[in-house]
Amino acid sequence: MQIPEDFLWAVSTSAYQFEGVAREDGKGLSVQDVKENPTGDIVIAMDHYHRYKEDVRLLAELGIHAYRFSISWSRILPNGKGDVNPKGISFYRNLINELKMYNIKPVVTMYHDDLPYELQKNGGWGNRDIVDDFVNYARILFEQFGADVAYFQPICEQNLLTIEQIVKQEKTLRQIFQENHHMFLAQAKVFRLYHDMKLPGKIGPALNVVSVYPYSSDPKDILAQKYMECIRQNMYLDVACYGQYPKTALRLLEKLNACPVFAREDEEILRNGTCDYLSFSTYTSLTVTADSDTHSSFKDYTNMKYGFNIPGLFKIVPNDNLGYTPFEKEVDPIGTRIILKDVYERYRKPILSIQRGYGAAETVNGGKINDE
Repeated sequence: MQIPEDFLWAVSTSAYQFEGVAREDGKGLSVQDVKENPTGDIVIAMDHYHRYKEDVRLLAELGIHAYRFSISWSRILPNGKGDVNPKGISFYRNLINELKMYNIKPVVTMYHDDLPYELQKNGGWGNRDIVDDFVNYARILFEQFGADVAYFQPICEQNLLTIEQIVKQEKTLRQIFQENHHMFLAQAKVFRLYHDMKLPGKIGPALNVVSVYPYSSDPKDILAQKYMECIRQNMYLDVACYGQYPKTALRLLEKLNACPVFAREDEEILRNGTCDYLSFSTYTSLTVTADSDTHSSFKDYTNMKYGFNIPGLFKIVPNDNLGYTPFEKEVDPIGTRIILKDVYERYRKPILSIQRGYGAAETVNGGKINDE
């Protein structure tokens, strides 16, 4: 297959995992800064904050066309709202200018798992006030960088944030989906704001979308697959593209006693804020079977998925037709092809920033990692 000339070869990072300087130059604490991080030192991370010129030069040498990075909310607004940190603005302005110098398109994720800690102490996404806080933050980013950023993404993998909460079961399903609803409202308002400001780029969601298969041809398994697909991803895609929840999702949430409370204006907010394009990662696929046990677990015990079970409706099972990475994720390149076709044919929106990776344990050999 011939790769189109306008195809964007890109790389992606997130602020808290990459920038470093987590508690300096006026940056406020985020939820990542106050929790234990056994896998690495995010205070230093990759020191991108100091090494961004070197990093961008390396991207140019790779032939990269676009760089997807996130902006740290608490580096711009140390308390999540209020006074702006000028050093935070300066860092991202310098980074964007460096990318432009090498003709690399900036793709900006506005929130990637690093909520300002002061907002978290006030209820986080469970407090409806955060919707306006996020819109005010977005306005600052649009005013400062909107003319130079090709693509904006408000919230990174919102559906995975919800899945994480469902699996943990530290909150009720109603609380979890109320927080999710507040994210939908914030996203819709930011979409609307971006379009009202008539900025030159495009804006869309950044989700995690996978192919979902029924375990068998049993109609119960096929219905289970439809339920999983709807509540895991189609709900998020529909809200972003059509400005409304799918009816099946609302019925499922009602069945689970998890339907969010809608304020009078919410339907209009969602309807008036829709996206220009779709962006999603897809690392594996899901296979589900019907689950009649209403007392089973929400946790995915295959331990290799980006999913969850709903007792009485569906549960994830291994797919015997697929192989595995060393990190026990199922390898399914055809599933990537399927979901690309399905999403485009359903929504007819441009698709950007597909992350498709293979996790492997690698070793340094002669100063290099030989990675095909």
